[in-house]
Amino acid sequence: MGGYKATAVAATMVLTWTYGNGALAQDSEPPPGRPAPEGDWEFRLGAAGTFGPEYEGSDEYEFGVFPLIEVEYKERFFLSPVRGAGVFLFNDRTFQLGAAVGYTFGRDEDDSSDLDGLGDVDGGAVLNLNAEYNLFEQEILPGLSFGAQFEHQFTGDDTGFTFGADIGYRFQVSRQFFLRPSINTVYASGEHMDAFFGVSSGQSARSGLSQFNPDSGIKSVGSSLGMFYQFDEHWGGQAILAYERLIGDAADSPIVKDEDQFQAVLGLVYRF
Repeated sequence: MGGYKATAVAATMVLTWTYGNGALAQDSEPPPGRPAPEGDWEFRLGAAGTFGPEYEGSDEYEFGVFPLIEVEYKERFFLSPVRGAGVFLFNDRTFQLGAAVGYTFGRDEDDSSDLDGLGDVDGGAVLNLNAEYNLFEQEILPGLSFGAQFEHQFTGDDTGFTFGADIGYRFQVSRQFFLRPSINTVYASGEHMDAFFGVSSGQSARSGLSQFNPDSGIKSVGSSLGMFYQFDEHWGGQAILAYERLIGDAADSPIVKDEDQFQAVLGLVYRF
């Protein structure tokens, strides 16, 4: 799995589990078949089919499958291949702050023929800091929510950091089904831009691409639509359609074949 797909799927799946499991909790009483977790432990098993670019900036797409095995303890500690191993430093019905150590897969030269001569961007361990604020219990705009994520890779190649922010609104269609459209943007450090969008003199000689030295800045803006349905007390499903527009130096990179990036995720989860 390429670095772009790993990052994008992780983001969308975290959105899914966060809103898919908590979206109905603000109701005055839980919907039929959707009780609160019993005991200290909660487990989630699932999988998602994905369709997205071969790498960030590619104009070619491919299918993939992303498994999920999540464990959560006392709504405080968690372990999963999506979020990594971490802890909620603060977690209530309005504000959530979490920190975790996970893994990113980087980018392989053989992900696409368009990357020939650029070499691999090694993956490694990453530090993730996430914050979320929602207005689910407010009388004005009760479906509005804000999120932010900081990610920094600290082993393998120096790929710097990214900081993303999003605003979304949850529409309750029924007690079991809701929609969440959102808009988002991502800022990337110079090291991150150089690793994924830059072309060094050596890479230029091997690939035939023009040398390119990008600066830090906002690399993308985008939007997504999440659709979530709770079948019963254990089973839930989700579909997510996402669009990203590369801008600034990211869009100007000779590696980028298409500034418009699309992704679709279709998943199913079993909770117990």
